Amino acid sequence: MKKILSIALVALLAVSSVFAADFSGSASINFGYDFESKAWGFANENSTKIDIKAEIASGSADKAGEGEIYAGIKAAFAVDYKIANSGVTASVSKNSISAAYITNGEWKVSILGATGPSDFAKSYYKVSNKNITFAPVADKAPGFTVEYAGYKASLGLAGNTAAKTIDWSASLATPAYTLAEGLTANFAVAAADNTDIAASANVAYDADVDASLAADFGYSTAAKALDFDVAAKVVVAPVTVDAYYWYGSKLLAAQVAASVDALTVTVGDKDILNANPITVAVEYKVSDALSVEADGSYTVASKAWSVGAAAEYAADAYTAKASAEYASAKTLEVAASVESAAVIPGATLKLAYAADDVLNEKYGAVNASCKIAF
Repeated sequence: MKKILSIALVALLAVSSVFAADFSGSASINFGYDFESKAWGFANENSTKIDIKAEIASGSADKAGEGEIYAGIKAAFAVDYKIANSGVTASVSKNSISAAYITNGEWKVSILGATGPSDFAKSYYKVSNKNITFAPVADKAPGFTVEYAGYKASLGLAGNTAAKTIDWSASLATPAYTLAEGLTANFAVAAADNTDIAASANVAYDADVDASLAADFGYSTAAKALDFDVAAKVVVAPVTVDAYYWYGSKLLAAQVAASVDALTVTVGDKDILNANPITVAVEYKVSDALSVEADGSYTVASKAWSVGAAAEYAADAYTAKASAEYASAKTLEVAASVESAAVIPGATLKLAYAADDVLNEKYGAVNASCKIAF
C-alpha cells in the first residue's frame, strides 16, 4: 500500500510540474451619481477567471550525417491543452520539420521547397501587433533552395505532359554589399509562371547618421498592375524620422520624434492621404512621481482640431490622475481620479469623475469604489 501511495505521489508531482495555472478574481462595491441620468446608488461586481495551460507532450529531432557532404533534418512537435472559463481546448501547437538539407558546411541545399519573394519594407507602427506591409505575391512551385556565401537561390518546377502545363518559380536574394564606408545594400528578385514578378531592395547607412531605405515591388503582367511599398528611417540624435508609403492602399504615414532627457516630443500621422488627424504629443517627466503630457490633433480635410493635457502623480500611498481635451466642435472632455492601495491593505480605494462634454451639459458621473482582488 505504501509503495502504491509513493508511486501515486511521484506521478502527481510529475504531472503538476507541467501545469501553468492562473486563478484570479475580484469583487467590488461602487457608489456613484450620474449627473445626466440622475441615477445614483450602489453597484456590486464580482468575477473570477481560470486559466490552466499544460503541455501534454513534446519532442524534437535534430539529426545530421557525417562526411564531407552530409544530410541533416530538424523537426519538433508539441501537444497542449487549456482550461479556461470558456471551456477546455486541446491543440497541436507545433508539428513541423524546420530544416531538411544537404551541405558540405559552405553551401547548403534545402529540400523543403522553393523560396518566395522577400519583404523588406514595413510600417514603423503596428496594428493588432503586426506591422503593415505589402508582400509581393509570386506563387511557389515545389522545388529546392540553395544557399552559398550569403546568397540564396531557389527553383520550383512542376508540370503535366497530358495537360501540357508547366508551373515554375524562381527567386534570388543577395547578401549585404558594402557600397561605401557605412553604406550597405542587399537585393532580391522573384518570378513565377503566373506572371507575377517581384523585386526588393534594402539600403542602410550607419556612419555619422543612421538611415535606412527599404522597398518591395510587385508586378502582374496579366493584370498589368504594379504595387509597391517604401519604408524610410533616419536617426540623428536626438531626432528620429519614420515614413511609410504603400501605393496600392494609398497609405502614407510619417512621424518625427525627439527625446532629450525627460522630454519627449512626437509629431505624426498614420494615414495622411485619408483624412486622418495629424497628432502632436509632448511628454515630460517632471520627477520620479510626476509626469505631464500635452497633445493635439488636426485634420486637414475637415479642419477639425483638438488640444488636451494630462498629468499623473504617483506617490507611495496613492496615485492621482487628471486630464482634459477641448475640440473644435466646442466640446470639453474631462476626467480625474485618485486611488490608493495603502489605506486598507488588500483593497484598492478609488474616487473617479469623468464627463464627455461639460460645455454641453454632459456632466458625466462620479464614482467611489472599493475593490478586493486576488
